[in-house]
Amino acid sequence: MNNSNVRPLTRGLIDQVESHDGTLSVTAEFGKRSINADEVRPCLDEENLTEWKASSKFLPQTKIYRIDFIFNGNGYHVAPLSAATAAIFAHD
Repeated sequence: MNNSNVRPLTRGLIDQVESHDGTLSVTAEFGKRSINADEVRPCLDEENLTEWKASSKFLPQTKIYRIDFIFNGNGYHVAPLSAATAAIFAHD
């Protein structure tokens, strides 16, 4: 395997969801790190252990973000001021 086939590792967690006055506020964590071809097999081997370890050397560090969603009468949509933050969580 060469490095051009290796995608970065991502980690995302939802910490809290709050609802108030037609707005949903989501507090979530997100982290991303690159991995090279030589790290893929050890990473997969660790992932397949029966006991997951939060201290994995492969897990990316995360930052905490807040994303607000506004109800428009039909559903919730990302608030304009949260659009850039929400884009961090989007997949390619």
